[in-house]
Amino acid sequence: MNSLKWMMLGSILFSPVIALHAETNQLLDDSSLTLGNLVVSGASDGPLMSRNISTSVDILDQERIEDQNVNYTWQLFDQLPGVMLTQYNMGNESGKISFRGFNGEGEVNAVSVIDLAARIGVSLPICEAVHSVLHRGADLEQTFRDLWARPIEAEPNALGLSFRHPFGAGARA
Repeated sequence: MNSLKWMMLGSILFSPVIALHAETNQLLDDSSLTLGNLVVSGASDGPLMSRNISTSVDILDQERIEDQNVNYTWQLFDQLPGVMLTQYNMGNESGKISFRGFNGEGEVNAVSVIDLAARIGVSLPICEAVHSVLHRGADLEQTFRDLWARPIEAEPNALGLSFRHPFGAGARA
């Protein structure tokens, strides 16, 4: 009999709290976020330059993320094609996002860039020097001297600069 009184008293005291909790959950279930609509428009004005063309647009909609078990919002990017999340877990860092086609680090990319440059006739002396020291056993000091002794060709003109080369003609090594 005593436990029945406690149950009745508990239900009377806690019913407003339970009702409030139910209302709060309904509000959370009905919440939504709309960032806007994608509108594509334009007029024909001749051939398109490749730099003016968007390569892709990925939309991460509610159906795709509503059942995902994530701890942080940045983890939702893992649902997009071509996105890689790295878990560094250093201090307050939440992670790093890498997009396919925008990664500029690593041995594979360096070799690819150097190979492409050679095929199309572009000189990348700094990239080649770093790669030689790190992966081909080249002597650091000699590679650095060779790099600085090379003639400067297009860099000053492209950047609008004029300067004297530290190891070039007339300079003391």
